[in-house]
Amino acid sequence: MRRAPRLRTSALTVRAVFATAAVATALHCIDAAVVHPWAGEGAGRGAPAAILAVLFAVFAVVGWPRLPRGPRALTALVSGLVTGTAGVLATTTVAAGQSEGGAWSGLLLAPAGVAMIACAALTLRGGTPDRRAAERWGRRALGVIAVALALMWVVMPVGVAMFAAGKPRSDVPAGALGLAHEDVTFSSTDGLRLSGWYVPSRNRAAIVIVHGGGGSRVGAVRHARMLARRGYGVLLYDERGRGESQGAPDAIGWTWRRDVAGALRWLERRPDVDPARIGGLGLSTGAEALLQAAAERDDLHAVVADGAEARNVAEAARVAGPTDVPYWTALYAATRVLTATAPAPDLGRLVTRLRAPALLVAAGSGPEARFGRIYAQRSNGRARLWAVPDAGHTQALRVHPRAYVARVGGFFDRTLRPRRGA
Repeated sequence: MRRAPRLRTSALTVRAVFATAAVATALHCIDAAVVHPWAGEGAGRGAPAAILAVLFAVFAVVGWPRLPRGPRALTALVSGLVTGTAGVLATTTVAAGQSEGGAWSGLLLAPAGVAMIACAALTLRGGTPDRRAAERWGRRALGVIAVALALMWVVMPVGVAMFAAGKPRSDVPAGALGLAHEDVTFSSTDGLRLSGWYVPSRNRAAIVIVHGGGGSRVGAVRHARMLARRGYGVLLYDERGRGESQGAPDAIGWTWRRDVAGALRWLERRPDVDPARIGGLGLSTGAEALLQAAAERDDLHAVVADGAEARNVAEAARVAGPTDVPYWTALYAATRVLTATAPAPDLGRLVTRLRAPALLVAAGSGPEARFGRIYAQRSNGRARLWAVPDAGHTQALRVHPRAYVARVGGFFDRTLRPRRGA
């Protein structure tokens, strides 16, 4: 009888701590959307995440205490791990000297996540009601399975999505390109200022290079040098939220079509470039963005897609096993909330209507190689596949420099040669 008030007080404290942590998370999301958004972005980009965080805070106050003990503990554990991951990402951003996306208020998320995990542990404290041993162990086994599935199908994919939509910018060293060039800026079609380098054309043709999702223009300088040495004009720029460009990060690439469109429009206005001789070379996410552009636009006349894989559930399901589909579903659902953007169109369908010839470079023998075969087979002969089984992702140029120069350079030489009578 004496212990009941103490246990009741403890339960009330746990509820208050969990609710406070959830409210702190909601305040951060509101700050990231309205007060300190990413450079060039309005409140719309962070609105879905802010709304979801506010709804979760309401649930933490009203609904969470009413859950059965096991689901209540599992919810607190998953929420704590996700919130703590966001806190670590915010800490990394602040340590890099950046404050976009509500980074400073994001420092609250690390202790909030720890508090939620503590609430999960305290919720299970106090033993279990009197049950037979078989029932107790059965419930424990179900709990272990539930935690494992939650880690694999919720915490991990949501953590990856947060990293893809919030990775801190990397510096762009001034001399990284190693070639004479112009520092340029241009606008995406939705008004973001994008920064890049341009090497003027010596043969009236030009290539726009789109780097991978997690990097910046620096990650593609080797490819830029290769093309510039052959006389091509080369536009190498930072995608939104990367390097020195405005906007919020989007490593999955759902918003990149607007940046590609701005880059092509800028190249078409260059006096040293024939608009009918503009091509593109993309790496990883950049490869997927350029394949989409080649299917939807008429101003891209040749594409090299190095490392194209998947950007949505339909694409991932083509090579994923049954137990992997929930992971990809959660990842892309979280991406949709964090980027406030609908998923990109299915590349498996887009490649059936390519308007420009394409060369697909697929490294390794895993999913990337399988995607390369799928996209080549569906392209109706518009795309050719070069399989490089002994190279890592987008590393074919590094592993086989001569072959890469011959294949990629030769492809652009053929497809972007001057028109007859020009």
